Amino acid sequence: LLWTDLARVHRLRLDFDSESEALANALRLDPGHSTALEMMCEALARKRDLQAACDFAKRATAHASLDYLNHTILAEQWWQLKEHERAIESLRQAVRIEPGADRAWGNLQQWAKDLGKPEIAIDIARTLTQSRPGEARSWHVLARMLDGPQHSDESLAAIERAIELNPLGIDLHDLHADILVEQGRLREASLACQPAVFGDLQPSKLAIRQSIIDATRGDLLAAIARVRTVLVEEPHNHRAWTLLGDWTKAINDFDGYLEVAENLARLSPNYEYSLYTLGDARLLKGDREGAKEAFARAFELVPYHEHLGNNLFDLHFEDDELETAAAVIAVLREHSSSCFVVTRELQLAFKQERSDRARELLAELCTAKYESDWPITTAGQLFIEAGMIDDAIGVLRQAIELPSAHAQVAAWWARLEFWKANLDHWTPVLSRLEVLDRI
Repeated sequence: LLWTDLARVHRLRLDFDSESEALANALRLDPGHSTALEMMCEALARKRDLQAACDFAKRATAHASLDYLNHTILAEQWWQLKEHERAIESLRQAVRIEPGADRAWGNLQQWAKDLGKPEIAIDIARTLTQSRPGEARSWHVLARMLDGPQHSDESLAAIERAIELNPLGIDLHDLHADILVEQGRLREASLACQPAVFGDLQPSKLAIRQSIIDATRGDLLAAIARVRTVLVEEPHNHRAWTLLGDWTKAINDFDGYLEVAENLARLSPNYEYSLYTLGDARLLKGDREGAKEAFARAFELVPYHEHLGNNLFDLHFEDDELETAAAVIAVLREHSSSCFVVTRELQLAFKQERSDRARELLAELCTAKYESDWPITTAGQLFIEAGMIDDAIGVLRQAIELPSAHAQVAAWWARLEFWKANLDHWTPVLSRLEVLDRI
């Protein structure tokens, strides 16, 4: 425990090498220590050393084979390495050891969907109800795994059976209400949040569920009022604050949103979501420097988080702080080749007048996989504005021949050829981008 505590201190100081050293010492003393293992895997994920994380997890499960959490962590490492069958088998082992392992079941459900085989999770859950039919949690798990409208009746029957076995199960009533919402039975769902077994004392989790139902109905003011009532009694309820943040932002109550963000940062000062929310709220209130500070702290903690990095880059780039923007992109590029990151580096290259790098980045975009038109459209506009149409045409013409070329490459090549051929015929009143939109 002392080594893991020391590792936490090093992480808060952003001394990641010392953090890894402390965790290595913890795992030398106890190779099966699940907390140290999880922290080590997170540290190695920041370095993108996925194989090393997997090796630590394999040693942990060998050393403490009855610790379901170690099997769950190992499954997550296998999944990151694209070893999907091994990941599923590790989760299967985790839920055999601990049938109530929420994290393992959550992963199992999501990964089975990602593989296009949702029946994997459902079959494992059904087996549990057969081997442990008198346990409420068996039926609870099955109800959770039976996701989607095609399973709604069976899911509802399973959760009702679970409530029969354990009428005081707050999580069971919560899921009961959620299933009714999925079936469009909002009035019944709202009533399910107030089970008679609790009398007049509604558990906070069910009050939060009822506020979500209010929001589903479109009554955000009622949802906000209800969740604020929960926060009076439980000012440390993270979920309540998170929902309140979503809803205050949705109604443009930016003062309320900032209040939420400050409380989230108070509750979880080293959680990237809290810091991102704080940055977002400050930005909406016009505090750009405060937003940069919050985003930067979050990005230091999770340098592989692309959305955070992109937001931080945009602020520095828009404020012409190119050196800082370049530092952000350099970190992002260590972890991501996303088209959105590449396009931002392209924006920076033009600002820095690095035409060779701009051509390289355009070529990279031409073979990237993405659905949004923003990257290639932005790239085309940047080359037009810089007067580098011939350069862009040359890159695009070469890319067209590649089997991996993006679908938009040929369209943009034709667009720029047309633009170049007809440039002198457009009325000078129209800007270049206005003309481009007409093509």
